[in-house]
Amino acid sequence: MRWERLFSDLEGMADEQDRAFLESEIADRVRRELARVELSDRLRANDGRICLVLRGGRMLSGDLIDAGADWLLMENREQVLVPLHAVMEINGLGRAVAAPSDMRKRLSMSHALRVIARHRVPVAVEDEMRRVRTGTIDIVGADFFELAGHAPDVPRSARYVQGVKIVPFSAVVAVTTLANQRNSSAESSALWGDSAR
Repeated sequence: MRWERLFSDLEGMADEQDRAFLESEIADRVRRELARVELSDRLRANDGRICLVLRGGRMLSGDLIDAGADWLLMENREQVLVPLHAVMEINGLGRAVAAPSDMRKRLSMSHALRVIARHRVPVAVEDEMRRVRTGTIDIVGADFFELAGHAPDVPRSARYVQGVKIVPFSAVVAVTTLANQRNSSAESSALWGDSAR
């Protein structure tokens, strides 16, 4: 009788150890998987309203439309391109994760700015000191762009351009497309058609 109880106790302990080992192994695998998740994958898996706190303290709320390797696109009244380096905090982002995409990882900030430049849409460029410059993006390099400064309600022409500034990506907190200043809202939404999910 005592032997049966002893074997039963040993069997119970072995089952408990196996269960604990399995739970530990599962938890370890989950941690390893989560360690590989990039913010851009979380952003791409979520849509809906989010609130950002940007460098310089600006709060920006809107619908998350798209995300690339190092940027996100939101819409409130206008469409706002935000480099991820400018984001200090995100509220309202779900826990879903999109499958990693090699193509999406190649859609960098320079790609997003080239879409804007190609459409010749006036923009407002904000830096972390909350200074805003308006104009049209003429040229996009690997880590900078040229902004021809002019009022948002006039076309980009030599007559209206007040100067051309080189803006490093690292200085940018937000780029707001001002398509509604001169164009229809249909043109504004068509702007991102070739980079939309």
